[in-house]
Amino acid sequence: MALRDHGEPERALDYYNQLLSHLPQSAELLHQRAVLYFQQGEIDRARWDWEQALYFSPEVSNYWFSLGRCYRAYQDISSYHQAQKCIQKAIDIEPHSALAWNLLANIFTEL
Repeated sequence: MALRDHGEPERALDYYNQLLSHLPQSAELLHQRAVLYFQQGEIDRARWDWEQALYFSPEVSNYWFSLGRCYRAYQDISSYHQAQKCIQKAIDIEPHSALAWNLLANIFTEL
């Protein structure tokens, strides 16, 4: 995370790739790499990593929230519906998440 947060996304990506070659089922590593991809505008790669993270850890609200943000970034009607489903799942897991409720409200206003 520190490399990503300190303006060295390429080094951070190399680091995540190396770690994931040894720990391919690490949902948290997949999530962190997805965040990096998302920040770089690589929405498809981010979506793939978040979907994989959820395959290994479907109970993590933040992964659902992040995947919902990712779908929203596509800015088309079917993706908004996918985003809505993901954010609702995040809320089901963590019902007091103000961020998730706010994003869900924003998605409804954009539909």
